[in-house]
Amino acid sequence: MLKSREIIHLTHVETIRLFPKDRAGLLAYLERFNAACDWLSAIAFREGLWHWLPLQRRTYPELRGKVPTLSRRGVGGHPQG
Repeated sequence: MLKSREIIHLTHVETIRLFPKDRAGLLAYLERFNAACDWLSAIAFREGLWHWLPLQRRTYPELRGKVPTLSRRGVGGHPQG
């Protein structure tokens, strides 16, 4: 269990090459995605939601309202349909 003054360092790095036709659209999407990640992590730390499922149950409906273009991909980033 984390103590209130403990610091954890999480690092996950992915490298991909993209050749989008709509570069501005991709950058806008990535900015919205990063903002959503920041919002989710703030809630996770504030409320102590360390497992993905309670965090998803707590935030998904609100996230869909905040960033509807992200939710089109479906939960977990997999395309729907």
